[in-house]
Amino acid sequence: MVNVCIKGPLNETTVLELINNRITQQQHATPIDVKSDIKFTSGFYHSALLIKHRLSIIYPVVDLDKVRTPTQRDDTDSDMSGVVWQCNDVYGQYTDVCCGWNSVIAIPTGETDNTDISVLHVWEDDFSSGSPKLKIMDVGLKLKKVDCTEEMIVAVSEGGVCYQIDWHTVTQKGVNEDDRVLSEVKLPHNCKISDVGCGKRHTVLLSADGSVFSYGLGNRGELGHGGTDTSTRPQLIEGLAGIPVSDISVGGWHTAARTSVGDLYLWGWTEGYRGAIFSEEGANTSQPVLIDVGGCYIESTTVSCGTLHTVCLTTDRQVYTWGDVEESTTLTNSHILNVQASGRNTMLIIND
Repeated sequence: MVNVCIKGPLNETTVLELINNRITQQQHATPIDVKSDIKFTSGFYHSALLIKHRLSIIYPVVDLDKVRTPTQRDDTDSDMSGVVWQCNDVYGQYTDVCCGWNSVIAIPTGETDNTDISVLHVWEDDFSSGSPKLKIMDVGLKLKKVDCTEEMIVAVSEGGVCYQIDWHTVTQKGVNEDDRVLSEVKLPHNCKISDVGCGKRHTVLLSADGSVFSYGLGNRGELGHGGTDTSTRPQLIEGLAGIPVSDISVGGWHTAARTSVGDLYLWGWTEGYRGAIFSEEGANTSQPVLIDVGGCYIESTTVSCGTLHTVCLTTDRQVYTWGDVEESTTLTNSHILNVQASGRNTMLIIND
């Protein structure tokens, strides 16, 4: 039986029961592929869980201003004792989901409720009220991947084309607007994109041929281009040129890439918060750095970045963590099937 445990702010008994109950319900219906059927993503104090296309949104029913000060807008600890956690199961099926600072964005499949598949579903700003409101954005094309920075929603179509929309447009638009609001992100040689990941203010794109591109704010080396310049258009990360990459994961100011043979590369911010990347020098790493994980390789789809930490699972079932955790750790457990990091949380998927 597949089960999960969580390290981080969501390590609450009620939250774990909510998540594990939903996993159990799905397992009774059909088997779960732990690498493709479960996605966990977090915002500030809310999370979204996608299990075999079934979406649940988990959030605290509380006025968050009462448990944090205005200076705690970043990912710092607050007193969440006594908070009641609620889980809304969203009707319908979804292909992908991501969490922004105070939002959830999901791509509907339309297979169970005849939902228009050329839309995005956005829940924003009302999690602490107990009734997050849905906005439906008509985007005019079928999408397969979505993520967001603080400024943009970035999505990939089924045809491998990348699009984006700024949050200001989303906020100003009403529900069910007819405008086609996505603009295409131009890539060199019209590359087809297979995956997208977003940090606070940077975006990383993985092409179908294993090339990696990035754009956005680069002042902490998060773009991987060897400097701290900002880029308004996607540029190839030359440090990975000729190295086929199969998986990417993006943190607040850093990025991880797993190659087709299982090597791990990291780059970005390593200063403060005990470093998002393991580095003895503790400086920004503005180019991809090959990380030694005890001479082992990384399992496919098992490298994951939180806002300020990174977690991965090796082929010999060791879990490595670096960054904003109590300490950089190594855990060996043959029952661990997958790992996912998001926000300040780490989820371990375990076969009990």
